[in-house]
Amino acid sequence: MLQFELRQPDLNHFFGARDNSVAACEIVDSVGALTLALDVPGFRKEDIELEVKDRHLHVSGTRTAKTRDDKDKVLRQERRFGKFHRAFSLPDGIDDQAISAKFTDGVLEITIPKTEVVTRKILVN
Repeated sequence: MLQFELRQPDLNHFFGARDNSVAACEIVDSVGALTLALDVPGFRKEDIELEVKDRHLHVSGTRTAKTRDDKDKVLRQERRFGKFHRAFSLPDGIDDQAISAKFTDGVLEITIPKTEVVTRKILVN
């Protein structure tokens, strides 16, 4: 089984309080690939960025609030706006050049194909 480490890059995680309400994820280990499903309701696919860097998959996005007339008074604000960032350590045995993503109905689905881990022995002289 491949190990898949989740990195939470904010201080809330350091102090034990994790807010996964934005981009809550599910990770599935299938025969030929790992699949991540992230809930990002209210975002457009243009608002989301994926980047592979230093064996980590970074997923981030920005959701901007709609501009209102100065005369409007918000009576209740529960919707969240701003930025989110999630980072996942990529395990050995995956093809990070073939990662693909699709966005449907507020769910970002990322497919990470597996490859065979090749090891080689090194002769000590």
